[in-house]
Amino acid sequence: MHLDLIKNYNREGLFPGLNESEVDFVARVENLRAWSIALEQEDLRLQDLSYALKKEDRMSEAQLTESAEPIIDRFGVCPSWVPAYYCDEGLPFLTGGMAVQFIEAEHEPMKTFFQLKAVFKKQKKWMIYSGDELIRHEMCHVARAPLHSNRYEETFAYATSDSWLRRKIGGALNTPRDNQWVLLSLLLWMCASFLPIVYEPIHVWTAYLYLPFPILLTLGLWRNFNIHRELFHARELLKIHFPNTCDEILFRLTDAEIKQFKSMTAEQVPSWFKQLEGFRGEFLKSLYCH
Repeated sequence: MHLDLIKNYNREGLFPGLNESEVDFVARVENLRAWSIALEQEDLRLQDLSYALKKEDRMSEAQLTESAEPIIDRFGVCPSWVPAYYCDEGLPFLTGGMAVQFIEAEHEPMKTFFQLKAVFKKQKKWMIYSGDELIRHEMCHVARAPLHSNRYEETFAYATSDSWLRRKIGGALNTPRDNQWVLLSLLLWMCASFLPIVYEPIHVWTAYLYLPFPILLTLGLWRNFNIHRELFHARELLKIHFPNTCDEILFRLTDAEIKQFKSMTAEQVPSWFKQLEGFRGEFLKSLYCH
């Protein structure tokens, strides 16, 4: 594959997944691009959606590129080919936007579209949400999806947040199950708070209903601290040999590869990088090994 083509794919957030061959990668890219181009002329309709996303509500590529500027600067990706729509229908209550993943047919790649509240057509912020931040957050997930790696996902996605607090602790809840457990613990907290109003006397055991939330929060923050520490260590090692592209390389590594840096020295990094195998390894080396 020609280097210029590799560079274009890489910038668009289209890079090979683990064990993906060149043939499979090119087929996936062509499928996604063709689908995105087709949606410029037609509405997006899915069997599982009770509504259609109108082509006139689609964000332009220029708008997506503007929203993605922070992740272009840091991670070198801009998946502006992903269809994004302004539409309130189907969005959960008090949700500013979401990414929807689906598979149209067997043996086809997973596709993704973004949906933002229509209010972002006229303004940048709504409640606690920033339209630009929502877009680039989901762009990070789209780009790293082929790596099938979850541990560092939310930390990467929050890395370019407008909020210092979200950049630091945004990855504390990094799976849907984490969010479910926290919501359950908050429900128990509320029950413990309201029980004295309804029942008297209150047994001592009700105090235990307050415990799950602070315990889960503490565990999440501790895991978040370790994730940031692991990423910082890996970045510092990469920075010695790849000072201008260390963040880009780190963004393109799997969980297992990032964890390997814990037991590596700076001298081992170049040889480790050159030993990356398969088409993905050749893809990355052609970009970053000069």
